Amino acid sequence: MGGRTNAERWEEPDSRPVSVLCRPEIASLDPKRRRAGIPAEPRTRLWVRDRWIPDRAMIDDAVSEGAPKAWLKDGVIVAARCEVSPPAGETPGNDPFWAALAEGCPRVEPAGGAWIGGLADLVAESAARIEGDLERDLARMAPPQDFGDGAAYAPGRIRLGKGCQVDHFALLDAREGAIVLGPGTRVFPHTWIRGPFGCRENCLLLGGRIGGGSYFGPGCRVRGEVEASIFHGFDNKAHDGFVGHSYLGEWVNLGAMTTTSDLKNNYAPVRLQAYGEQVGTGQRKIGSFIGDHVKTRIGSLLCTGSVIGLASNLFGETTLFPKWVPDFLWGVGADAEEYDLERCLRTAATVLERRGHVLSDDLRRAFEIAFLATGADRDGARA
Repeated sequence: MGGRTNAERWEEPDSRPVSVLCRPEIASLDPKRRRAGIPAEPRTRLWVRDRWIPDRAMIDDAVSEGAPKAWLKDGVIVAARCEVSPPAGETPGNDPFWAALAEGCPRVEPAGGAWIGGLADLVAESAARIEGDLERDLARMAPPQDFGDGAAYAPGRIRLGKGCQVDHFALLDAREGAIVLGPGTRVFPHTWIRGPFGCRENCLLLGGRIGGGSYFGPGCRVRGEVEASIFHGFDNKAHDGFVGHSYLGEWVNLGAMTTTSDLKNNYAPVRLQAYGEQVGTGQRKIGSFIGDHVKTRIGSLLCTGSVIGLASNLFGETTLFPKWVPDFLWGVGADAEEYDLERCLRTAATVLERRGHVLSDDLRRAFEIAFLATGADRDGARA
């Protein structure tokens, strides 16, 4: 979300550790994650909904020592500082869980920050936060002594992590926003990086116009035109094509010339289609939402407001792909089949191994559970 994860936002004031309560099948995939079982003993804790993106004042208020308190956003309980045990049998995402935590607590409304009501908010709220996140990076990093073989506009608003390399004919343009490049990142010739822009470690920026309100996670390889988009990490867009106002998971591979539309021809607000429903966003600039391990063929064209599910593989005799592609779909239209899970896992293992990672038993299990849970969606798409 912008240039931070939500857990990082809560850790920043005083480096206190954060635990993320989540579904059992993904709890072991990250050191911060824990199964949703809660210790029974009462203890003062701060509980926060992850769909709420707090502002700085809200974080400072919440992490300070103080009496029990509950914060609301648009009537929804988004955080509670309390000394009661959570209700047994309730998962942290359910309203009864939060109502029980906040019982008897003084209520504060509105809480500062934003509530993520749907996919479109992931793009809008990232754009609203990236500049502030980059400003904090500017404050704690030393300005570079030089920019390698490249050139820079507004050099005082640029930061380079350790081991960054900027090649000949690369331009870092921070006139419209800060630029922060993570350690080990390399900027190849003929790359125009336009701020605000940031990336984590070991990214390869391979040419084209990249930035304009974008942020990349670690290990991304990107070429072409990218604007106002989030890449979570290890994504591969190594060829030309446009990605705008989009949100990508991890380990996505976009075939050469894959292009997203992020504006309708009639300039009308974008509607998203998923799980048999259409949802209005109220926003005119919305690209694609692309799940982990998705792959697209060369020349793929994605409609405005596309939603592409986990581990789907886009190919087929079509000019524009459907706006909604469910998880684990192999091809679209007349070519659509269910992606055989073992084939999918073998490919995922190969992809991870090429970057020095392994397909762990825990990740395999998470894939298996997701596959079993989404069969009805694939049946509907093939029908």
